[in-house]
Amino acid sequence: GATVGVTSAAATAITLDEAKGLADAQHRTRYRLATSVALFVMAAIPLIVLTAAASSGVVALSENVASVVGLLLLGTVVAIGVVTIIGVNRELAPYRSVREGRFSRNPVVTGWAEDLAKTHERSRITALQISVVCWVLSPAPVLLLTLIPNNAPHADFWSVLGVAGTLTMVALGLLILLPASWANSVLETVTKGGKRPNEADDENSIVGVIASFYWPLVVAIYLAWSFIGDAWGRSWIIWPICGVLFGALAGGISGIESYRRRQRRG
Repeated sequence: GATVGVTSAAATAITLDEAKGLADAQHRTRYRLATSVALFVMAAIPLIVLTAAASSGVVALSENVASVVGLLLLGTVVAIGVVTIIGVNRELAPYRSVREGRFSRNPVVTGWAEDLAKTHERSRITALQISVVCWVLSPAPVLLLTLIPNNAPHADFWSVLGVAGTLTMVALGLLILLPASWANSVLETVTKGGKRPNEADDENSIVGVIASFYWPLVVAIYLAWSFIGDAWGRSWIIWPICGVLFGALAGGISGIESYRRRQRRG
């Protein structure tokens, strides 16, 4: 405790130029960051859709070929997301000490950041409202498409397409909210000087936030598809796919945080 206190007291105060540089970098990269997160959410869609399309005869592919192609596309989407995040982190690298809270607060910077956040608050709130609507209504594609009669042509395919629609709506909400939150993120960053939360706790909290809406959503999709579409024999596929996707997200967060810790120690 004493060591942290000495470190905080000895930390250099953040300058207005540093804060403006960070704000410019986050504003410049906001769409790329949002796109990478959305890509992770949508990564499983090619595998889900192609497998279902082959099984239902919508495309002239065997199920094995469709699965392989779907996995390749899934890997490609994840790779694009990872490369995009690496590019964003490279642009934010000059402000690593600020992002990690290794500075003391500056009243001038705090006032400037508060004004910046207030200027963009209306657009952030609007984006949040639209995003919440997207997330609340995200089960709608599954619910609507499971109403298609089981004897309709390609009924199985349409049910799975509803799952893809749900994931797309979740990703859309993130695409709308994240770019609009950049100014508020700058405010939170420049006012946390001297606060050095436990890194493992911070990493777990990020995963926990994702899990808090991710798994309830998966359960809702599974139950809706199973009950309404009477699809107990095929709806189980949601669990391995969503499990792999969540594992990739959690593993990616853990990997990024471990890399940052190694850089810091080096």
